[in-house]
Amino acid sequence: MNSQNPSDQEEPAYIIWYTEDDTVMFYKIKVTTDRNLSENQTRQLFGCIGYAFKQRLAGEPLGWPERITDHCWTAEYDLTKTRTSDWKTALPEALAAARLYAVEGTPPRKTKGNTRLVEGLGPIRLIFEFC
Repeated sequence: MNSQNPSDQEEPAYIIWYTEDDTVMFYKIKVTTDRNLSENQTRQLFGCIGYAFKQRLAGEPLGWPERITDHCWTAEYDLTKTRTSDWKTALPEALAAARLYAVEGTPPRKTKGNTRLVEGLGPIRLIFEFC
């Protein structure tokens, strides 16, 4: 296993399981939070993650989340359909952006009076796993 931590959190921010030849192609993302989220908060969280993935990985939209437990969801995401040539650089950037957007919301829109497409949830700890 090769795990990386783009922030100074105690827990890993994300875990990627590599194959023996150091490649990875995942089709699902698993997200674990430090607290239970309502349905609306779940939509906000995955809206922020989807926005970051679309922005940084330029692939297909993130699938609709499926609740596994009160603190854990999975969603379909096909890394093989990303349009970036260097996903190993783009993925950590996408995850860092997703974490930021989950807290603060997506970037303010200049044409809509500085409103955000998706509002943030405030302080929240996220762990991403891919499979």
